[in-house]
Amino acid sequence: MIPSLGQTNMLGLTFLFLSLLISSCFGLPAVTPEGIAELEKRAATFAITGAQDGQTSPRLEIHTLAANADQFNLYLLTMQNFQAMNQSDQLSYYQISGVHGVPNIPWDGANQAANTGGAIGYCTHSTQLFPAWHRVYVALFEQAFLSRVQTVISQFPTAQQPRWKAAAKNLRVPYWDWAATPPNGKPQLPALISNKFVTVTTPTGSQSILNPLFRYTFHPLDHAGFIYDPFDNWGVTLRYPDGTETTAYSVEQNAINTFANQAQSIKSSIYNMFTQCQVYATFSTDQADNSDPACSTSLEAIHGGIHNDMGGNNGHMTYLPFAGFDPSFWLHHANVDRLFALWQGIYPDSYMTENSKASQSTFAFPQGTTVNGDFGMQPFHNDTSGTAWTPNALRDWRIFHYDYPEFVGTDRSSSTITAKVNALYGSTSGAAARRKDRRNAAADADASATPETVAPVSSLLTPTGRERDWSANIVTSRFGLDDSYTIYVFLGDAEVHAKPNNGTKAASNQAIGGTYGTTSANIDSGVPDDASQWPFAETMVGSYGIFSMKNMMSTTPGASNPLLVSGSVSLTTALVSALTDGKIASLDKAHVIPYLRANLNWRVRKSDGTAIANKDVPGLSVSIATAKVTPASSSSEFPTWAEWEVVNDATNGKHGGLSLDQAWNFFKSVTGSNGAGGSVVTSIHAEIDRVVSSSAGGGKDADAASS
Repeated sequence: MIPSLGQTNMLGLTFLFLSLLISSCFGLPAVTPEGIAELEKRAATFAITGAQDGQTSPRLEIHTLAANADQFNLYLLTMQNFQAMNQSDQLSYYQISGVHGVPNIPWDGANQAANTGGAIGYCTHSTQLFPAWHRVYVALFEQAFLSRVQTVISQFPTAQQPRWKAAAKNLRVPYWDWAATPPNGKPQLPALISNKFVTVTTPTGSQSILNPLFRYTFHPLDHAGFIYDPFDNWGVTLRYPDGTETTAYSVEQNAINTFANQAQSIKSSIYNMFTQCQVYATFSTDQADNSDPACSTSLEAIHGGIHNDMGGNNGHMTYLPFAGFDPSFWLHHANVDRLFALWQGIYPDSYMTENSKASQSTFAFPQGTTVNGDFGMQPFHNDTSGTAWTPNALRDWRIFHYDYPEFVGTDRSSSTITAKVNALYGSTSGAAARRKDRRNAAADADASATPETVAPVSSLLTPTGRERDWSANIVTSRFGLDDSYTIYVFLGDAEVHAKPNNGTKAASNQAIGGTYGTTSANIDSGVPDDASQWPFAETMVGSYGIFSMKNMMSTTPGASNPLLVSGSVSLTTALVSALTDGKIASLDKAHVIPYLRANLNWRVRKSDGTAIANKDVPGLSVSIATAKVTPASSSSEFPTWAEWEVVNDATNGKHGGLSLDQAWNFFKSVTGSNGAGGSVVTSIHAEIDRVVSSSAGGGKDADAASS
């Protein structure tokens, strides 16, 4: 049974009384007022220990949970009950959701730290604490949620309660696997989440209720605590709101369409993360100085894109201070934790072993704080005495009495989990299941007589064993636009728009994108003129979402320092389509680079819907990386890649491309003229230096024709 805050306070007062009595009777030193305050604080902390049913049970994917009608029904009713709790209760849905951001008040006695004025919420981002902090956060949510199950069951007639008690057995909060192919042709964004109403069995019979996974209703809304308009006037959480008025409503179809269009890109990003990011420091955080050309994305970077895709323009999920209130946040972060667990299963020897500096302030600690595996993550305590959870203490997630299906009933070995990841994300990822290189296939005399065969896990190789992966690696400033924003990558036909070759601004898209120097690069290829259509465009091959907040530069300590973050968009799947359509002859550099130079573009849109010219995005740099890949010999192994190399010629001459003087000057100003600041930044420095010195007018790489 979970002790209430009142119970822990009573225990604390009893302890204090006994302490004073003992000190008085035995002549011991009196307890000081400061000591009493500290003991009161410690006595009041809530112990996050996970499910209280004494067993470890798996969290299920939401489609799997929904297949058990009674269990899913109980889950929905409990969510409804949980959301209806008094918002002043520390263990209410509202209070726990608010730990992430607003209303920016202390939770469980963890007061605001010094030198953090203006920081919003306890959540840790752009730091190696990100996976572990959110792990215990979801465990807290799950523990509080499960404490409401018996309350819901008790409302049913006595004769029906055994049915629901059976459903409650092994119940855990579900996750939504937004990277996997949905079952039975269902939409990428499940209707279980996007439908406004749902039919459930209640104590009085079947009823249609407001879907508790669709939105949260504030009761009441804290206008002052919700900082800025329009969130301080919206009484419910919204996704893709139709406006900013108090009567705005969610345009859920936009979220559905976005995830449908992003499905392949998200899956490719996840598979690349598992295969390329083999060290915790690069896997865990989106800080650019922790990344490299092979692993330019991260768990945090991909997670931020899901936030932006789910919330859309001005939606709650899109902004750090408000995201926790949208019910999809918890389905999303349960999946983020699952991906963290799978990565740990594959790379069990890599973890948060070194000291690093916090890149931004939170409610609990200032920017520059040294964090490591023993760092106390506030406001989460593992006992009633104020002991904070640390990353090392929850390295094994089963300490909270949950598991994930990929581990259940297996030997939990690295090879076993690798096989699970291959099956889920490898079959159609950017590094897998692609067609043969047409040029090399034609060169094979027996090609017409020999059926194509697919390697067990990875890409379909050419007869000579040569194949490549391609990626657009993106570096930008987390706080640079004072808002959340998304960088959309397009790969369209060159004939869609004219090709200005003098850097002039001849069209609306050209003004937003723009060229530099005398390159003949096509700056408008495949990009819709209407920025609101960018997420749904057929030519949009992927995006990198920057999960931030409004006015961050002015409200958050340290935010004025340009924090560079990185992400990537896999181009391989789109290039394979171009190969299939006869637009390129192979995946070799000799054919891909000219195609990218003519057809690759990127655009930036703030999360209020405003399109921003590429040249006006601080720190924006888009580079193309490529590597040869060899397939795995079995389904329990990953493919192997040669060293990734950065090729500049595909983005040369475009705003944000590697040869842009403005980008070079920005990088020098924020990372030092010698390229200090991490491997990816150093690589970009070196590449820009080389390009500027050898081809100021936008010339080609000397090795561009090499395969």
